[in-house]
Amino acid sequence: MSNFRRDLRLPLLVAGTFALGACHSDEVMILPGEDVRVAPASLRLTVGDSAAIRASRYDRSGRPALARFTFTNERPAVSAVRAVNDSTAIITALAAGEGSVLVFSPLGNGTVNVPVTVVTR
Repeated sequence: MSNFRRDLRLPLLVAGTFALGACHSDEVMILPGEDVRVAPASLRLTVGDSAAIRASRYDRSGRPALARFTFTNERPAVSAVRAVNDSTAIITALAAGEGSVLVFSPLGNGTVNVPVTVVTR
């Protein structure tokens, strides 16, 4: 009986790997009708301060779903953007003014513009 169990390990491992791969393949897709939400929707910072922006994706039924996001900065003089992980970035206020941070999924159609206002003390 122990040889029988040992013989089944490899096929079960291969089947499990394919099953996990099938779930993982949808990770970066945003389909029409899905929603990308960013919190906070806008930032007001003082020069030198930092804040986090968190992005998430929701499917048609309103449940959270996996997604990868890229954070870019439209006006580098106003703020610096450093990605912490796939869904969070740290915004650091560099100079007074107004700008925005663009949050988007590289393979999807979800894009959110987060306005950033930076004031002096």
